Amino acid sequence: MRLSAKWQGSKESLSKEAALIFFGGIEAALEMRLLTGEEKYAVQAFAFAERSKAFSLLENLKNAQAKSFAGISRELVEKEDSIHQDIAFYDGLILEEEQNGRNSDSTKLYYWHNERLELKQAQDSLTAVLGKKYPDYYRLKYDLKTSSPKDVQKSLPQNTTLLEYFLTDTLLYTFAIDKKQVRFFRKTDKYLL
Repeated sequence: MRLSAKWQGSKESLSKEAALIFFGGIEAALEMRLLTGEEKYAVQAFAFAERSKAFSLLENLKNAQAKSFAGISRELVEKEDSIHQDIAFYDGLILEEEQNGRNSDSTKLYYWHNERLELKQAQDSLTAVLGKKYPDYYRLKYDLKTSSPKDVQKSLPQNTTLLEYFLTDTLLYTFAIDKKQVRFFRKTDKYLL
């Protein structure tokens, strides 16, 4: 039970941290776009927004229902989840022990690092099996390729604009992509509903 709670807390912490990183990337790229006027920074901001969505999709795919939907056996789902949880557990133990500095127990650290290494090898093997037996699921889960604005522009019909949104607690970013240009808009929380 404690392992599960730690794992869930780690996942939530990682998700929050990732959201902050994506937000920071968007913000920095758009600031550079405003300062320089160069289109490449709007493209980078769009890429961060797309990666954020890909990351969210990845997180959502990790639940058992999505895996079952992809035709993956319950045993593989449970095995994958168990390995992820155990790796997170050992990561936590190692981090806590290493924070003791010179007073760290080297025997414990050695054992935990070896256990973690074995789990990572099991995870790699399972990932290879998933890639072979369930290629669609594997692509959805592990392939985080996103479309560039140029890719979007190529696939858009004439007289069509794609609107892409990225929302934070206080800002709404909107990307407008048509055949000719990539534009962005930033609205602060006073304009949000």
